[in-house]
Amino acid sequence: MAKRSSESRHDTLKVVLDCRDEVLEVGTTVIDAQGRFEHAGLTCQLATSLITRLEAKLLRRLPLTVVWDYPTPASLARYLVGESPK
Repeated sequence: MAKRSSESRHDTLKVVLDCRDEVLEVGTTVIDAQGRFEHAGLTCQLATSLITRLEAKLLRRLPLTVVWDYPTPASLARYLVGESPK
């Protein structure tokens, strides 16, 4: 079960990173999974675009504050798979 959770988190993190990179027009080598969205230049307008992309890819609704509540791709991925964001 732990392996499945780890794989699910990894897959979800990839989706978060891909969506982030599309919205911010950057590569993953520029900002890692621990880098805060706001430090990467995420504005309220871009946050809305990121959330919209994530909802489309993950097929679920997300709170409008999710990227501020979970300010790094890694913490957001953990939240999305139901783990404690640490």
